[in-house]
Amino acid sequence: MITHAFVMIKCLLFALLLFGSEMVMGQSLLLKKTIQIHFDDKLGKVVYHHMAENETLYAVAQKYGSSIDDLKNSNPQLQESHLSASSQMVVPINDSNIVYQKALPSRSQYEPLYYQVKPKDNVFRIARVYFDMPGKLLLRRNDLERADLQIGQILHIGWLKKRIEALHVIEGTAHSNIGPSEYAQRFFNQRITSNARNEVAFWHKKNNSIGRFVMHRHAETGSIIEIKNPLLGHQLYAKVIGTIPEHLYAEEIDLVVSAELAQELGAINEKFFVRTRYLANRASASR
Repeated sequence: MITHAFVMIKCLLFALLLFGSEMVMGQSLLLKKTIQIHFDDKLGKVVYHHMAENETLYAVAQKYGSSIDDLKNSNPQLQESHLSASSQMVVPINDSNIVYQKALPSRSQYEPLYYQVKPKDNVFRIARVYFDMPGKLLLRRNDLERADLQIGQILHIGWLKKRIEALHVIEGTAHSNIGPSEYAQRFFNQRITSNARNEVAFWHKKNNSIGRFVMHRHAETGSIIEIKNPLLGHQLYAKVIGTIPEHLYAEEIDLVVSAELAQELGAINEKFFVRTRYLANRASASR
């Protein structure tokens, strides 16, 4: 009887261990597919973002409702010209972009936020100190009957608002809900600081990038640029998503355009001439 009971206990412990391992693995997979928020003593609420290929500072700022200046101030060790897919960036999260309410009007407009329990954490600290939400709401949201938490446990905190004009540039794809006509209107609402000039554009013919976006050496990030193909007379407007990284393209290249934009302009070769007008960034405007 003793031997049988001992075997039963070992089997039970093994089952609990296996269940715990599967739960941890499941939670780890969950974090890889969602946004995990952290609490930094100096910066407050932050997200550790891993840069994807072709992703820009502007795209990261748009994703999390931050600004390029905030990203640069929070990551003094990173330089925009040396960003790569392996770069990790600290992104400060503004409280106004987090929603804690019980029910959401549209889940498609929000990204779920998760927090992983650290040593010395408890329900009061996480709910009231970190995220300023009722502890009972935190427990109900995670189907917890008791306030006992385990280190490494993943808690659903709330939701992050998606920007109205969320522009994500990941692996050569840009999505925006702003149409071409509104781009044109926004362009004329800007205080254009450059006269029409001849420039050299470049596009990757093997990269089917979607959307109207460009990287430019001198245009203000986030502004709208006017681009015209003088040979065909095609004139379009596109969003400037970042500055061309140094040493990545030849010096004669003034702007890198998406494949969709190049095709709409009627480009045949990877390098082609265009006429542009744009809002110059501060460095260029001061020259």
